[in-house]
Amino acid sequence: MGKRIAPFTATGKSVAFSLVHLVRLLWIRRQLSKRDRWTRDALRTHQGDALREMRAHAYAHSPFYQRFHAGLTDVPLHKLPVLTKKKLMEHWNDVVTDRSLTLEELRTFIEGLDVPRLFRNEYVAATTSGSTGLKGVFAFNREEWLWGVASHARATTWAGARVGPLHRLRMAIVSSTKAWCKSLLVGASVDTSILPTLRLDSTESLHVIVERLNVFQPDILVAYAETANALALKQLSHDLHISPRMVFASSEVFTASARKRITAAWGSQPFNAYAATETALIAADCAHHRMHLAEDLIIAEIVDGENNPVPIGTYGEKVLVTVLFSRTVPLIRYELSDRVALADLPTPCECGKPFAVLAGIQGRVEDTMFLQGDGGDPVAITPDIFHDVLEPAPVDGWQVVQENATSIVALIVGPQRGYDERTLKEQVRLRLREQGAHDPGVQVRILEKLRQSLTGKTPLVQALPHHTEQH
Repeated sequence: MGKRIAPFTATGKSVAFSLVHLVRLLWIRRQLSKRDRWTRDALRTHQGDALREMRAHAYAHSPFYQRFHAGLTDVPLHKLPVLTKKKLMEHWNDVVTDRSLTLEELRTFIEGLDVPRLFRNEYVAATTSGSTGLKGVFAFNREEWLWGVASHARATTWAGARVGPLHRLRMAIVSSTKAWCKSLLVGASVDTSILPTLRLDSTESLHVIVERLNVFQPDILVAYAETANALALKQLSHDLHISPRMVFASSEVFTASARKRITAAWGSQPFNAYAATETALIAADCAHHRMHLAEDLIIAEIVDGENNPVPIGTYGEKVLVTVLFSRTVPLIRYELSDRVALADLPTPCECGKPFAVLAGIQGRVEDTMFLQGDGGDPVAITPDIFHDVLEPAPVDGWQVVQENATSIVALIVGPQRGYDERTLKEQVRLRLREQGAHDPGVQVRILEKLRQSLTGKTPLVQALPHHTEQH
């Protein structure tokens, strides 16, 4: 027999912040708080200055951007080409501004991670979940990571929480515990005496999660939206006995029924946060439950399928994000396939922040199903069709999974009094027919637990792959 080779195990310092880093983090948070009182004109000036600085850094140190933006280094942002995840990953070694970094070495490090560690004792390494069919790999130097963590912490500040040496709170995060997952890395970084943090795996048995939360008694509960919904049900059934001051739901579409249930469980409305591995926080609710874009840290362009801006109030097919503090892996007009819309507010938000407000988030373009139409060609079925029918249904939870080009399955958890399977099937089928689907097959299955991804997320709509990302 050949010699057995031991699996590679990544080594490096912990991602946990030192005292010096914590002091720097608190300073950054104070700077961000000052920006909440800016005017729109001051915000636009800052965006322009930060964008020029970030682009200059990319052009000086990234061979990829030197080619990708050749002849365009002085043109306005909206005239630059769009960077897809596919193109980023194909050219990663030339995109990165630290010329000693390679994608191959970073991937090897990530695959060997057992607990969160720093790559080369300097970089935080994270990957996307790959739910869109392609996994992105990212590296953040210490300064970038501090700004990113501060942006996540901003969500609690906007919601009204005070966290600091004189205001110590306990936080529980129920998400993925993969060592390359952004939510785990953030939690591991801030797990200090100021903010003791319990990190729980959302794929773990709900019974185990409930037991650990009952012991820990968090002041702040952060969870994937559907996990927060399931925990609210446990609180209402008196299995869970916690009294969080605030609940944050993120990473999934936040349904109206989940909001209502969480409010009933803990006596106050939950807060929503919109973030991505690549960008850190993109938007978060203020105390008035309006979701503000973090426009001092990212520039978000909401566009249609051809990358043209959509009117305010209209849902785009994707968001092009430019991360103003990114340096190691610069992101300029980077494509996220999220369907969001800007709110058309008659008056500014009462909180006084200068940042634009999102009207809502409808998930990703990949969530759109394509079913066979009456004429033989596929017709698009957007997620809101299923939300319209299934949200009012007397159930604890639901998912819709596309089986093939002509049929879908509705997965149901916790049917309540008044639930009628035949009526539900007919309502779904009727809505699909109204969208042009030809004789759609609709099945219903009752489950004890909804399906989760590898990272513990619970996508409400699971469509078959229907497009290839463009260059």
